[in-house]
Amino acid sequence: MSDTRTGNSIKNSGATIFGRAATLVMEFVLRTVLIKTLGIEYGGVSSLFTDILQVLSLMELGLGSAIVFALYKPLAQQDFSRINALMHFYKTAYNMIAAGVFLLGLCFIPFLNAIVTDVPNIKEDIRVIFMLYVAASSCSYLVIYKETLIRASQQSRVAVRIEMTVQIIFMGLESLALFLFHEYMIYLVLRVVTYLVRNLLISREVKKRFPQVNFGSKERLGEKDRQKLMRDIGAMALYKVSGVVLNGTDSIIISAFLSTSMVGIMGHFRMLSNCITNLTNKVWAAVLPSVGNLAAVDRENKQYRVFMKANFASYLFSGFCSIAMFHLMNPLVTVWLGAEYTVSTATAFAIAFNIYLFLTILPFQTFRDANGLFVQGKYRPVIMSVINIVLSLLLVKPWGLFGVLIATPISRVATQTWFDPYVVYKHVFKRSPAPYYREFAFHSLLTLAIGAVIWALLEASGVGGGLLRLLLGGVVCVVIPLSVYCLLFRKNQQFVQLVEYGKKFLNRILKKKR
Repeated sequence: MSDTRTGNSIKNSGATIFGRAATLVMEFVLRTVLIKTLGIEYGGVSSLFTDILQVLSLMELGLGSAIVFALYKPLAQQDFSRINALMHFYKTAYNMIAAGVFLLGLCFIPFLNAIVTDVPNIKEDIRVIFMLYVAASSCSYLVIYKETLIRASQQSRVAVRIEMTVQIIFMGLESLALFLFHEYMIYLVLRVVTYLVRNLLISREVKKRFPQVNFGSKERLGEKDRQKLMRDIGAMALYKVSGVVLNGTDSIIISAFLSTSMVGIMGHFRMLSNCITNLTNKVWAAVLPSVGNLAAVDRENKQYRVFMKANFASYLFSGFCSIAMFHLMNPLVTVWLGAEYTVSTATAFAIAFNIYLFLTILPFQTFRDANGLFVQGKYRPVIMSVINIVLSLLLVKPWGLFGVLIATPISRVATQTWFDPYVVYKHVFKRSPAPYYREFAFHSLLTLAIGAVIWALLEASGVGGGLLRLLLGGVVCVVIPLSVYCLLFRKNQQFVQLVEYGKKFLNRILKKKR
């Protein structure tokens, strides 16, 4: 079973990384074509409406995570009667969510003029543009209940392949349409068609892989099961609110208090940071079913050993990514679009700081969800969301863009960064989190010190922005962190094991090529 879990985790993670890397190239192409053909205002509207729809996605609450957890056991036991009942509940709920998102979108239209500011070069009706975004979002909910079966059965790579293929093809068509016709409406219609095609292919694949599941079954959940599920969904809803507030409200505040064009500039950096955070989040989501299986059959000691390895690897990755993002974001945007689209050093730090905190907490989020810890600490996300909104509104006037962005990592430090580890250590590992807090403080200071040294070296080099700074920074951001990690952790058990895993993985790849 252990080998099966490990194998599935590696396959799912590999498919996720490859799929995200492939779509990333097309995202760069598409955004470049959008800005060059239509202008930065359209980029700002695209980022703003995407974030508004994140707010509307609160309708989904915590249904997805709760249902995936509920499916682990019946899938392992081949209990198709219970699976059918869960699918009926899930289908009904998501059809209501799709309708709810569409109706809320209609209700949002009267307030668009107060949010969308300083966009004189957009010729289309803002309301029509927004409703096409709403239509695309509503379509995305229609087959999620089927996709959940693939995720819970440790086969998420199947959905990743379908999504990657559809996205690459349609992003290519969207780029071509923008380049040839310079019409935003054609681009938006193609977005809606993308979700419809994806839904059709996912639905066909699920029916082929799960012929025993009857999606039209009359099986229903018992009252006790329904109550427990609703309790878990209610708790997860608060986590959902937190994620939406942290990721979706910044653009709204920036647009309302600064300008929609500023949202367009932030969209470039949001895309770059999302490349890392979304990819990492999807990798952990691919690993989640295997961790859930581990939680169902093994004791906390086994989970703790697995967690220690995963958490150490996560720290190394978090430090490397945050350092690289801080130093390379502005040079990359300069080469890509021009120096006029860059942000201040302080703003770049706020973005990198938030990435670091987000990545370091993902292992705890995974083990929390895998063990069904939905109710414990359910008010923490609410407190974090309130802190974030209040700080953003207080700091946007005196500090501008930096004030809005720094509010997010501050709210994380005040709540999530220390509380989520406490919950997992207490309820899963049955241990004190004190050693973790000490390690986190040390690792964070080390990351800050490495970043400061690299900054001093790059500034002393006299190389300005642009391609040369990007290349030099890229080399330095790889060599120095790796050298420090190898020097400090060469005798660390987790580090030694990670190196061994890396060697074995490379050997397998080389053998396959031979």
